[in-house]
Amino acid sequence: MPAAVPKPAPRERDRGYLAWLHATQACLLTAEQPCTCDGFLDVVRRRFMIQAHHVVSRGARGSDRLCVPLCAHHHLEGHRLGWKTFAKRHQVNLKTAAVTLFLEYQRVAAGAGLEGDV
Repeated sequence: MPAAVPKPAPRERDRGYLAWLHATQACLLTAEQPCTCDGFLDVVRRRFMIQAHHVVSRGARGSDRLCVPLCAHHHLEGHRLGWKTFAKRHQVNLKTAAVTLFLEYQRVAAGAGLEGDV
């Protein structure tokens, strides 16, 4: 009888961090250059649609804590080009950016008394 295959560890989730990323309403790329997401407004809420890009895919059990905020335009571009080409084109290290953003979230959450989400 074959040995049982162990179940993979569950994916690390952090709904508080994802909510914070969406609330920033800022595309990661706007700090260095103008964002060209004019056509991607959420007409109901009248704001840009920010999407959380998982630096390590959810299918690969990537943590919610390794996400960066991207507008719909840049998120689609990354999937279309491939993330290595996207990072090179925009001169951004997505993993470093994700870690930096999560550390900022921890700082803000601790100051706001939201330690349960951290």
